[in-house]
Amino acid sequence: MTWNASTRSIEAEERRQQREAKKRQRELERLTKEMAKLSALEQARLEVETYENSLDVILSVHKEQSTSWNWSKLAATLPPELPHRQMHNEFKVRQQLAVSASREGDAATIHQAQQEDEREYQKDLQSYVVEHEQWTKLSNLALRILSGEHGAYIEAIQELNPFNE
Repeated sequence: MTWNASTRSIEAEERRQQREAKKRQRELERLTKEMAKLSALEQARLEVETYENSLDVILSVHKEQSTSWNWSKLAATLPPELPHRQMHNEFKVRQQLAVSASREGDAATIHQAQQEDEREYQKDLQSYVVEHEQWTKLSNLALRILSGEHGAYIEAIQELNPFNE
């Protein structure tokens, strides 16, 4: 084979490889466009399903029954119990001090335990106040509903918010 023939053969091979590479590139670009198109279709399908689901929820609100309230039972419930002052931490420290041999820092340790007991009592007292306010509000509302007061029905609907969805 001559020099020119070899050069032409090599150039022809390079052109063939370039054509195949361009053909492969066009194929990959086509696949990329198809995937983007499918992705857009999937996204549109998901949006349609979400919208249809929200319509189903809105249209089914009247079919769902909310929890029933026993107003006479609510009116008859007892108020929450007032918390009692407990001295668990103080007794625990005193017991540990009675068993241990050392007497260093007895008063300070007992005082810290008393403060902890007081903090727990104040926390319980705060939660009692909140519970008592809720009980008072609900029992008064129940009594007003049982007596047939129209404003109480509106207040119950606003307070309990059964149409929240």
